Amino acid sequence: MTFVPEGNLLFSALVIALLLEYLDFRSGRQSFIFEKIFRLDQTAVADINQKLILLLEKNQYTYSFFKDESDLFHYRLEIKKENFADFFRQLNRFFSDYKYRLQIKEKEQLKDEELLLLEVYAGSQKRFILLLHLKIMRFKESKPESGPERKEKKESPVVKPLPKSLPQPGGVPRVAILIDDLGYSPLVTATLKELQIPLSVAIIPTTTYSRQEAENANKYGFEILIHLPMQAKNGNGYDSRLQFIKSGLSQNEIENIISATLREIPYARGVNNHTGSLATASKELMQKTLAAIKRHKLFFIDSRTSAESVAFSVAREMGVRSYRRDIFLDGNPTYTNVVQAMTRLVNVALQNGKALAIGHPFQTTIDALKDVIPLYKDRVRFVFVSNLLE
Repeated sequence: MTFVPEGNLLFSALVIALLLEYLDFRSGRQSFIFEKIFRLDQTAVADINQKLILLLEKNQYTYSFFKDESDLFHYRLEIKKENFADFFRQLNRFFSDYKYRLQIKEKEQLKDEELLLLEVYAGSQKRFILLLHLKIMRFKESKPESGPERKEKKESPVVKPLPKSLPQPGGVPRVAILIDDLGYSPLVTATLKELQIPLSVAIIPTTTYSRQEAENANKYGFEILIHLPMQAKNGNGYDSRLQFIKSGLSQNEIENIISATLREIPYARGVNNHTGSLATASKELMQKTLAAIKRHKLFFIDSRTSAESVAFSVAREMGVRSYRRDIFLDGNPTYTNVVQAMTRLVNVALQNGKALAIGHPFQTTIDALKDVIPLYKDRVRFVFVSNLLE
């Protein structure tokens, strides 16, 4: 029998442990040792971001971005769907040069575009989030004169004349604006309070800043909704932290999800769906979900991410206080497009007595809203979403 010194055994064990840790790190799993050793300093990440901007501008892609407090870069890009394959190869090659890993996390098919969520990792550290709008071109599109979105020249909004408002049983036509997707970044609510109207916000549960932004939103007097993730037709699944409504869940499982989100966001008065083209098209699944929502005395807003959604009609059948989106503010979030969407929104309110728009916390959206809202205050009354419920 060969005697192996105890020191050699410890050394061998250490080498094996380090090797396993390194394999975890390279495969994207959590590694406490190598995340510290190989963590890129923020200067290097900022340099990569600048090179990414140069790449996007060289190819004349429409984009906007911001960096949150955790130094995570969030991008929104607009690309013609027929150009996506070339763009993805180019993007994957770009990040591979820096040993970054590009992953497709989620897909959502809308009427005239496909949404694609990409995440970019260095080891297990997420560095970039990219939301791609893949446009399905159904008509000849003129080339934007202003170049990339971030360089768009901001001019005074030109508002088309509106029709005279019809007599409404409730008096002045009502308009509500709901800002989705809060929770991924901090201090969004601090920016939104500058709009100075009754504002409703939807917070995605279990995101990094969901609880913090819920506290802030409550402090600023916003109406709070749970932006509840629901199963999409073409999705590859959600972040493992998120509990989401999907086919096959029992009534009890759905009840537990709703209860858990309320413990995290206790100020919520309502729920609207985050993605959910598959879930909202299922009458059975929506009946289960709406039963849980009704039991907690919440209202429901159908975001209408799919033309096949039955969520609003099922909610009305079940006696759940509800409404549905009329206008998307920023499917293409340039300043001009948001101004035009607001004109359409007000027109719908003047015709129907009320209207709801859903938007996102893009800086261009916020800038446009700050400029255009005062122009309509003598024609419509801005209210919380709950003031539109049926």
